[in-house]
Amino acid sequence: MRVLLGAAVALLLSSPALAAKAPPPCPAGAAGELCRRVAALENASRTASLAEANRNAAVHSLRGRVEALERARGESGQRIAALERAGAERGDRIEALEDYAAGLEGEIAALNDRLARLERLAAEIEGPREAGCGEGRAPVCCAMDEAFCPNVGCADLENDPRNCGGCGRDCRGGACVGGECEAPPPRIRAQIDCTCNDGSQPYVCAETSCAPEERMMFCERHCFDHGGARADVMPACFEDGPRCEAPPPPPPGGDKWMICNCADGSRRELCADSDCSAEDRLRVCEPVCGRAGVSAEFPPACFDGGDRCGAPPPPPPPPGGNLLVCPCADGSRHELCAETDCRAEDRERLCEPVCARNGGPDPERGPACFEGGERCNGPAPVVPDKLLTCFCNDGSRVPQCVVSTCAAEERFAYCDRFCHERGGASREMPASCFEAGPECREM
Repeated sequence: MRVLLGAAVALLLSSPALAAKAPPPCPAGAAGELCRRVAALENASRTASLAEANRNAAVHSLRGRVEALERARGESGQRIAALERAGAERGDRIEALEDYAAGLEGEIAALNDRLARLERLAAEIEGPREAGCGEGRAPVCCAMDEAFCPNVGCADLENDPRNCGGCGRDCRGGACVGGECEAPPPRIRAQIDCTCNDGSQPYVCAETSCAPEERMMFCERHCFDHGGARADVMPACFEDGPRCEAPPPPPPGGDKWMICNCADGSRRELCADSDCSAEDRLRVCEPVCGRAGVSAEFPPACFDGGDRCGAPPPPPPPPGGNLLVCPCADGSRHELCAETDCRAEDRERLCEPVCARNGGPDPERGPACFEGGERCNGPAPVVPDKLLTCFCNDGSRVPQCVVSTCAAEERFAYCDRFCHERGGASREMPASCFEAGPECREM
């Protein structure tokens, strides 16, 4: 209010109307002197009022500028906070994008590795061709230094000990040099003293050549339940060791079915009383194998004896229109036509009685189920319509002519049967499946 009053006074005093009304001249004498002093005081008062009004206007202007600066400072703070939040969000987005890019780089590297394996596989399948290859002489074209063997694939007849000089000619432990089998190293009945990582010192009686790698192989098997064999201690090997006298054979009978694989390649089966531990299996099988000794490569197997050892077998599943493949714990496989919806629970239920004599179903390889087709519903077999090339875990390749839809699960089930004695079918190198040509009709 005081500011407004001062401004009004200043406006009135500075107006032209008031400026035109100048005061009359003062008379002479004492009265004139008093008049002049009054006029001077009026002028001083007018000047002070103008100065007060100007000062009040300046103060008001400064307050306005201060308030504007404070508002600008608040807005600047808000903008700075918004920019900081945007920067933090941008940093989070950049970090997320970097993680995503790293994940994409890993996926691209994995895809490149898989592509390289597929290219190597394609190059191996196509390979250098011999003259006339692909004209019905062989279902697979092999390299110039290899030959095609049925049920085996391409084989080097000069160096392959299983196909030495001809398809299927096995050197039985000897080397293949120039297509001729060399005699295997002599084997003796020996005692091998092992040292395990837990400090125990078991011994092995077996037919062996006493080669260092063979001694370690035997000891690795016998030290399996004791932390493995010590790598820094070479097992000792003695011919006709004093501890290798054949122990008395186990009493016949029992509720466990034992499979004793002997070092001479023979296989003996019996019902015995055993707890199926590794030590007890060796105790039962060592007198059964006698001087040949127990195989270190194929350890003894122990299963519930079932009807083989006195228990009656469970009833088989009723026949049906689906083909069921039941892998059993002892490595055998059974195929049957059964009525099933092919669910995992139903497959396991049906395979339980089928594998009862073979140690039960294999826990690692589940049962497979396919449409039975004419195999389960019709009397006449059909002509194979697909050429299936299986890749086994031992590195071999097995071509077969089959009836198939070329589905991935069906291809693996076929190849797992064909590669049964070669370590099973490879999951890293899937089987190839093509329309069959004249080679399948000739085979």
